Amino acid sequence: MQSSAATLLLLAFAFVSAIVADPCESGWRYSPHSNKCYRLYNEQIGWTKAEFKCAYQSAHHISVHSLADNQFVTEYVRQAGTVWLGAAMFGSSTQYVYSDQSPFNFENWQGGRRPPYNRGRKCVKVDGRTGEWFKSCCKIPAAVICEKPASDLPGPIVEEPEATVEPVRRARFFRH
Repeated sequence: MQSSAATLLLLAFAFVSAIVADPCESGWRYSPHSNKCYRLYNEQIGWTKAEFKCAYQSAHHISVHSLADNQFVTEYVRQAGTVWLGAAMFGSSTQYVYSDQSPFNFENWQGGRRPPYNRGRKCVKVDGRTGEWFKSCCKIPAAVICEKPASDLPGPIVEEPEATVEPVRRARFFRH
């Protein structure tokens, strides 16, 4: 009898710990490697509309900064086919910039090298089968992964003392 009660208590503790320890909102997937939360949307939309979709949730397109990041993204999007990367060229610039303003410090282009500049193809997509990147017109639809920092685990709740407020005295006005 005590054994089953102890087991039940242990299971309840594990369940509560799992709920409390999840740093991502419901529907988002956590990556301990990057300490970020990711959400895949299979809806096929253009790059700008996809960024707005992410921004609405306090997120951005994915940014990839290492081979491990790229492998995580590839595994996550395998069923989606092609997804937007957060990298794009803006205005007359020929340099890629991530929508979250993080450094563009890792590349995984098809063929092993960055393709030449093409003013009609300023956005980047990731092939979900290979993990390789390719340039694309920003208006040609693809799925999107939104990325945002994982929330901190909740700390202790500290109640602040209530402020004391002096009662307001009402002035009476009389007509003479």
